[in-house]
Amino acid sequence: MWFFKKKDKKKGDSTKNAEKTADLPVDKNVLGALVEPKIESVKEEPSVKSAAKAEVKAQTNKNEPVDAKPDAHKKLEKSSSKKQASPAPETLDSNIFVAGNLVKAGVFMTISILAVVGNFFIENQMAIGSDILNEEFTEFIYTESNEIPNNGVIRFDEGSNIAAVQSVSDDEYIFVFDEGDLWGNFLISDAKVNILVGKTVLIPDKAQFSIEYDGEKAILDVFDGDVYVGFLDSGLEVTDYTDQYSDIFINKLLVPRDTQVVLTMSKVTEKLSTLLTTKLVKEFKYSVIPTSVKDSMWVTTNENRDQNFLDDEKQSLVSEIIHYGQSVNDGKFAEFIFWSEENLTFVPEKKNSIIFDHLFAYLDDAIYYANEGDLESSKKSWQEFKDNLASLPISVKQSEEYIRTIDSYINRLSIFDPGDKQYFIFNELVLTQPDKYKVVNLLWRDVYASLNENDAIAEEALSNYYNEFDETLGDYEDYALYKDYITYQNQLFDNLFLRYPVFYKDFYFEIKGVIERELMDLFEEGRLKDELRQAMIDAKFDFMKRLMKFFFEEDISVDEAKKILSRLNQDIKDLMPGESNAAVLDLFESKLDDIGDFWGYLNSSEYHMLKIYGANHEEKYQSYLEDRDLIWSVIDFQEDVLGESFTEITVEDVRKEVSSILEAAEIRDYDIGGIEDVSQRYVKVNGVVGGYPFEALYDRDKISVKDVFVYDDLISDRSVKLHNLLPLIHEQFSELDEAIVLEEEQTIESIAERHARLYIRDLVVDAGFIAELEDVSVVNSEEAIYRIEQVTLETYADILVTFDYVMTEEKASNVFISVGGRPSVFEDQYTLDEVKSIIQAEADFDSDGGLVR
Repeated sequence: MWFFKKKDKKKGDSTKNAEKTADLPVDKNVLGALVEPKIESVKEEPSVKSAAKAEVKAQTNKNEPVDAKPDAHKKLEKSSSKKQASPAPETLDSNIFVAGNLVKAGVFMTISILAVVGNFFIENQMAIGSDILNEEFTEFIYTESNEIPNNGVIRFDEGSNIAAVQSVSDDEYIFVFDEGDLWGNFLISDAKVNILVGKTVLIPDKAQFSIEYDGEKAILDVFDGDVYVGFLDSGLEVTDYTDQYSDIFINKLLVPRDTQVVLTMSKVTEKLSTLLTTKLVKEFKYSVIPTSVKDSMWVTTNENRDQNFLDDEKQSLVSEIIHYGQSVNDGKFAEFIFWSEENLTFVPEKKNSIIFDHLFAYLDDAIYYANEGDLESSKKSWQEFKDNLASLPISVKQSEEYIRTIDSYINRLSIFDPGDKQYFIFNELVLTQPDKYKVVNLLWRDVYASLNENDAIAEEALSNYYNEFDETLGDYEDYALYKDYITYQNQLFDNLFLRYPVFYKDFYFEIKGVIERELMDLFEEGRLKDELRQAMIDAKFDFMKRLMKFFFEEDISVDEAKKILSRLNQDIKDLMPGESNAAVLDLFESKLDDIGDFWGYLNSSEYHMLKIYGANHEEKYQSYLEDRDLIWSVIDFQEDVLGESFTEITVEDVRKEVSSILEAAEIRDYDIGGIEDVSQRYVKVNGVVGGYPFEALYDRDKISVKDVFVYDDLISDRSVKLHNLLPLIHEQFSELDEAIVLEEEQTIESIAERHARLYIRDLVVDAGFIAELEDVSVVNSEEAIYRIEQVTLETYADILVTFDYVMTEEKASNVFISVGGRPSVFEDQYTLDEVKSIIQAEADFDSDGGLVR
């Protein structure tokens, strides 16, 4: 089990020593790699929460030391214990014992002889490491990087700094920070650290952070991981390491990734003890880290130094893995040795010890092959590890030796990122940790690490986290610890939703609901529960605002946004027992004025799907807002979201609805077809737009028309928004769809233009003029202007009339009248009836010469 040993950087590689463990003399060069520390006895460890409470009580009772440590937060030392052979049970039957050892002796004598000849396992002897303790950390050097065993880093700014090491015990450190700028990086460290800052205790959990402190106010920025803040009562001193579940604090606050908090020491009083987390975050200015801070020289320089440090550590570990090589699969003979050790050992405790050793030899190989990029072999060795693990008794898998070893492997593997080929071993190994609370914590660290990769990996990581988190729900053995635990989990999810759009999926909001209901159940009815309920409602509105922000940044789909908005609304209704929908709606209007508009847009597919309204959702939403007055009830938010209609709608209301929309779209001379029921979606309409007569089916849901006919010609069988109807007609009529050849000339005319000429001809004839199709020509198709040339009135056959007809105005202009060869020009615009009156007047005019009017 070389992998979990920590190399002392100052002393170089540790010396490798093999010890004899078999009952008979065997060449240590042969068996050194196969025999590891034996399990002499197995104890049932106290539960995580019971142990945590024991530690808490001890600290509050004169700070007396206790033996029990909370397993959920226990990280173990890198060096291994001395390897000793396990004694045989006194009750073992002597005949079986003698026979078994004789068989085993023969086998191992054969192995020894063959090993001398073949020297099969010289390389794997390197898997044994001696015990070298890390040099104790005693003081800070302000001008250098202070490396805290194991793999922690603390640095200081160039200004004035006052910090000290108060105590060091095993992997537990208590530091005092009185003034200056401190940078901490414990992303890959298993050290338990308390940083005393004024009347607070900072507890980093796989975190990268900075503290700016002037003796009165501390600004804490957490760039990765989480930092817990414990608030101390006046006069209380911390002499032993304490975690985020300790009850020595008057209150506690979680500061998660990408969050800043301002800790004003004058505010740390007994009054904090009665505040919920939701009020603590307001009291201490809980917010996102400003961009100016993230981009500062102090932060960017330290982040670069941290990255170099992590890269060096990773490369060192990769080199170490390559150096030691594989442990087991050296051929059939190695497999025979493993088999014989496990199957020719008749003492149960000794057999468990051998399996235990082999277990981690397979794990070493799984890591080695993953490092080599041989995924198939890595998975095979990992399966061997799992099979051996399954064969061990529960007592062994819950033993201190197993937990210590697993923790050491997990911590060393945590240096790899989700994008690294070795990472899957870390992920799988986490699930073998017997402490379910520790598993949840490690998988949350995986969520953070995955955010640095891509959305797909991050979503998978969060799902994996929830699968294990679900196993911890309802564990009331230690009520106070469980209440803190659920509070922290709820706060972590709040932070995810406020920061990262990748998690705006309905499924994750469903998970959030589970956590919230669990937290609500932990409070008795009364003031605190009412405050918690109101805080959750406020959080829902914050999520709605973020939903809109992320949606318009193109990070969330329309369907997902609709699902989430509906769920958040339902959650608010559930959190407001006894309130009417009207009250809920009032709350929406006061908290989020534009929620109705946003909901309407999400339900207007033609707006968010068609590019004609804009290049992105933000532009399309503005188009929607501009057309809002044309939309019936603005996609009634009350009915669609709140699930309740507040007014009774009649058929006449529907007719008025359609009529008002047609008028707003400047459609004239319209006629609305039959409406049989208030739920009828399509209504037949006809009218005139821009001088063009049309017939269509009006779609009440989409506020559009389809099956549009102009001059009996179908110009669109798809949905067309009313404000786009006239541009569509212009587009269709201006296209040259068909060539008509007249005699020798190449005359090209569109069908639409021909229909327009026929329509104008009919208008003129209906007004009393004598005109043929050839008398009508197109002047400007885009502006719908047509020339009617040298036509006559029925009763004035000797008077020739020429004029331009503007369809958009439905009037004639440039009217030219010739009476007896005497021309008259009228430049204003006139209706056809007014043109007729002018002709009649001119017929009675006796003066000579032309007249311009």
